Formats: sequence, structure tokens, C-alpha cells
Amino acid sequence: MIFATIHQAIYDRLKADTGTGGLYASGAWNIVSGAYSLFGTPAPIVFPYILFAVKMDQDHSLTADEYNVTATFNVFDQLQDWTTTSQFDSRIAAVMNRLHGDAVLQVGRVPTYGFHRHLLVLPTNGYTAKASQCFVRTYDTLMLDEHTMQGTMTMTFRVSALAATP
Repeated sequence: MIFATIHQAIYDRLKADTGTGGLYASGAWNIVSGAYSLFGTPAPIVFPYILFAVKMDQDHSLTADEYNVTATFNVFDQLQDWTTTSQFDSRIAAVMNRLHGDAVLQVGRVPTYGFHRHLLVLPTNGYTAKASQCFVRTYDTLMLDEHTMQGTMTMTFRVSALAATP
């Protein structure tokens, strides 16, 4: 199924952010304790962390399985001092900036990290699946309780999958 393949491609992109200040710098989670999809959850939970989910809406053609895909990234952090924004700026906002990426700073608008304008690479499988460029669509922040903050970012892209030998 293409669903697990898309989850893996997103996870692989998260771990590809290995530069200075990256999510996975020097081969280990850096500004987060980890990134998890619905296929795995943190145990024990250590803040901040990323939890992402994928929603696929069918938009099939006669010859291919095609989907409009929305990936939602939730960044959770424990807030100790609610009277300042310093913890938000240095933790949740920093993670969301890495998720967004640096495409607008690059020649050709191809990001060196992050998802905005990234052409998601899907691994070879039973389909000849191709994904379009990702586009960040929304940001949101909220307090879940007096000590837990959540930042949310959504991105969309399209996947077209045709069997190699129908």
C-alpha cells in the first residue's frame, strides 16, 4: 500500500535535515527528541517532539491511483514559563522553521532542508508512484493545557501511482 510508503518518505526527509541546527544533525535527533508517525509513538515522551499524520483523498484517473495528500505535523513542547515567548521562539518555532525549510533562499527555490517546495521522493515499490512538490499551507499554535504547547503545520502534495505491469 502506498500509505506506508508516503509515511516513510516523510520520515526520511525529516532525518535528512542533518546540517547545523537541523532536526537530525550529526546522525541524532537534535532540536527535538524524535519524530513519530501514527506507526510509532514516543515512550517515554520527551519534549519537544514531532508527531505527524497523513490524510489521502482520492482523485483517481482511469489509469492510475491518484491522491491529494495532506501531511499534518504537530510539534509538542512543555512550557515552563508562560510569561515569555523565549521558549516558544527557541523550541517550537525553531522546529517549525526547519519543517518549512529554506527554499526561498535557494537558487531555483529547491530547499536544502524542510518540506516547502520539496519534491517528495517515494521509494521504489510495486507502483511507479511519483509525488509532486510539497507546499506548506497552514500554521497554527495553541496551548493544550497550562504546561503544554502545540505548533501545527500542514503541507499538501499529490501522488500518482500506476502499476509497473498492469
